Amino acid sequence: MTGEQSLVEKPNYKPIYFFLNRHKLLFLGILLVTLLSSILESFSAAAFFPLFTAALGDSSQETGGILGFFNTLVGIVPFAHPIAAASALLVVVFLMKTVVNFALDLLMGYTGGTVLYNTKKDMMDRYSAAHYQYFLDNQQGDLIYNVLSTPTAAYGVLLSGVQALSALFRGSAIVAILISISAIGFVAVVIVSAVYYGFMHYVSNKVSYSLGQKNTYASAEQTSIVNDFFSGFRQIISLNGAKSWTQRFDRSSRISRNVHVQIAAWNAFPRPLTQLCALGLMLGIILTIALTGSGNLTEELPKLGVFAVALYQLLPALSGIGVARMSFMSSLPDMTRAYQTIAGPVPLRQHGSTVLESFDKEIAFENVTFAYKDREPVLKNLNLTFKKGQVTAIVGISGAGKTTITNLILGLIQPIEGRITVDGISLDEITAESWLGKIGSVSQDTFIYHSSITDNILLGRNGHSESDIIAATTLAHAHGYISEHPEGYDAIVGDRGMRLSGGQQQRLSIARAVLDNPEILIFDEATSSLDTISEDQVQEAIGSVSRNRTAILIAHRLSTVEHADKIIVLDDGRVIEQGNHQELLDQNGQYSRLAASRQ
Repeated sequence: MTGEQSLVEKPNYKPIYFFLNRHKLLFLGILLVTLLSSILESFSAAAFFPLFTAALGDSSQETGGILGFFNTLVGIVPFAHPIAAASALLVVVFLMKTVVNFALDLLMGYTGGTVLYNTKKDMMDRYSAAHYQYFLDNQQGDLIYNVLSTPTAAYGVLLSGVQALSALFRGSAIVAILISISAIGFVAVVIVSAVYYGFMHYVSNKVSYSLGQKNTYASAEQTSIVNDFFSGFRQIISLNGAKSWTQRFDRSSRISRNVHVQIAAWNAFPRPLTQLCALGLMLGIILTIALTGSGNLTEELPKLGVFAVALYQLLPALSGIGVARMSFMSSLPDMTRAYQTIAGPVPLRQHGSTVLESFDKEIAFENVTFAYKDREPVLKNLNLTFKKGQVTAIVGISGAGKTTITNLILGLIQPIEGRITVDGISLDEITAESWLGKIGSVSQDTFIYHSSITDNILLGRNGHSESDIIAATTLAHAHGYISEHPEGYDAIVGDRGMRLSGGQQQRLSIARAVLDNPEILIFDEATSSLDTISEDQVQEAIGSVSRNRTAILIAHRLSTVEHADKIIVLDDGRVIEQGNHQELLDQNGQYSRLAASRQ
């Protein structure tokens, strides 16, 4: 989703029903406890009436409804003094309300944690199964923002809805108290509440949702800028480009700051508005009681006191509805992003159902054509084979389609025409787990993360002993430099392997690739970015691990492939030559010219 698109979309309420349905039992529990809390909230206001009556020495006053009910309850309390009995009843009601509210807070906290956990887990599961093209089409910073930030907004929308509903329940229960005190006061409260809600509904739809969209776009942009800056830190600093990046981040941060201030201002608006409404209602009810009562305002003070307490409790409810509504709408854009990731059209990798027990013969490309999205075909009607036990090399100029072939073998992408077979079985019919379990791959761009050498070799895989790891590093010619380190295999390699040389990183990647003893090894430009000495070391490692295995080498440097059993020369997505090193030199074709140009 682009920023421009997100700023013209209308509110989408489908995500709300989606997330509610996924956690319906929890929210049903919240609804029931909220209802109980609202009833106790109204009781806590009505429970003041016996105390006010007793304090004014007018315990004989008869009143019907819920106020009369609490007057009756005081008579059951085992205290002789009316004030003591009324106070005890009030304390009991408040204790019950406190316990229920505490239980409600715990339930909401648990529900929030559950929503966050499930949403983040589902998003990561979705991304882990996504098609390779999906990551090519989307900015990495946006995807990071989706996983780390939007789940919080998803729960925030649901929480705002619960808070608004809770406030509505409390307000309704308190309004029931107001009915028993003054019909005119009740009508006034209803009218004011309706006008207030209508106003807040309009503001939240027109203002809060728009601000929420702007905040989502600015926050996602900031995440992308920071992610790109850290990823390219060395190049950005060395090219004196840091100022440009900080200026970009500053512009985005200013937008975010301004939006944040506006959201805070609008969210603060309901409280003073409800306070003014409450003041007008209180003054109006006093005048009403004075004008319509018996002429003695003192006799109406108990009711007036209960009305004041009820109005005091109604204020947070009315304000809460407004704040929750605005928070609800401002968080909805982020919730929509979370929904689109989990339930939207994220393209998933194809998975077959046939378990490949062993690799026995060959990998074959049969009339394979492939094109990346909105681009011309990279491979055109390609036919080639990779025999078991052979080292097959693919060479060619940049853009010839060499890496695309390895991506197709790994199942990251699928042909648009033709098919790839393994021992005669179509690759798209084979389970990804059984196929990838037979492959170890090493690319030009090594993935090394900030952890120990052992963790970087294991890469999350279980079931390997220390001797397995040492065997893999020995085969990859990496055990020597690891053993020389004071911390050995526990040494921290730094972010992106910054504490290791390029050759050490590649040999670590080779050890990682052979740890599971795969039948097939793929080396995609594994030496292209190394110096001569490092290249020689890595080539020795490649030669060592490739013995008695099926190996596929992708290379620019012909020194890497000259000992291969078969060399395939690729140009413009087609095979133009193939044979061993000497055979291709004797043909005096493109391979021979490539060899001559590199001497």
